[in-house]
Amino acid sequence: MIYYFYAPSGHGKSALKTAMLEPYLRNDFVVNIDKKGLLEFLKYSPYDRLKMAYERIDYINEAYGTNFSKPIHVVQSNETIYTTDKGKFIQNYDLPGDKIGLYDEYYETYCPPPGSIIAWDETQKEASGRDSSSMDSRVSSLLQLHRKWGLDILCFSQRSTILDLNIRDNCKIVEIESMHHNCDKYGFIKSTTWKLKVFDKLKDLERYLATDAKTYKRTEFTYIGNVYEHFDSDEGEEYFVYLAKIRGLNFRIRTVNLTLDDFIKERPYTPPDNYRKVTKAEKRRLEKTKKEEHKEDVA
Repeated sequence: MIYYFYAPSGHGKSALKTAMLEPYLRNDFVVNIDKKGLLEFLKYSPYDRLKMAYERIDYINEAYGTNFSKPIHVVQSNETIYTTDKGKFIQNYDLPGDKIGLYDEYYETYCPPPGSIIAWDETQKEASGRDSSSMDSRVSSLLQLHRKWGLDILCFSQRSTILDLNIRDNCKIVEIESMHHNCDKYGFIKSTTWKLKVFDKLKDLERYLATDAKTYKRTEFTYIGNVYEHFDSDEGEEYFVYLAKIRGLNFRIRTVNLTLDDFIKERPYTPPDNYRKVTKAEKRRLEKTKKEEHKEDVA
């Protein structure tokens, strides 16, 4: 099944994702289930889910004459999740958002093992609803056929209506209402609880947003321990480090008492000509050129 979790930045999306999936890194025999049991992907323990993945791979190898290896867990994510089990450090399998999809002759995609849970953070980057035609068929086909491979896909975004209809029309939508930490007397986090609103269908969310109708079901999810020990909330600073390596850190002091002409030159009202978004037509031309170059290389 596909699940679409949304909440503004800082409301605990990454923490909730980590809390839900960390036990699957350890292949625990028990999993934290939301209070009302509304999130079906949590109903199988991590151990049972991995066992089902192994059975599916055994069948595929025998039926199709393949020799696929078996994963150590079922967690695929485009952000880092980690844990320690019996002294062993374990991380998720890396599945960048732009590598999600079925086979495409002209674009590299990654195939997760059957039975995997895919955590797709900031889904709108690859599947924005602002331009439905921008979703490639390799992605929309995966969304239609993911159950054939036993996948659950967890999408995370900051807004309720930003994702492509291929996702919103075929998922459970979950609003992260709040996140609360339970701390000991020294201020250390002992557990964290998220309050969630679960919408079974897109039309239920739309009625809620339009009229504040109670078209959802409430539930809570609690993680025992400090969830922040299992992911880096500063992940992404690497983009700024890369920019700084190329351009340096900016210590430019704003100049005062400029002449009118100098002020306009330093602070133009409109961006320069070479600072603009690439148009859809230009994107299509670029993709077509890449495909043609690929064909020539293959030939």
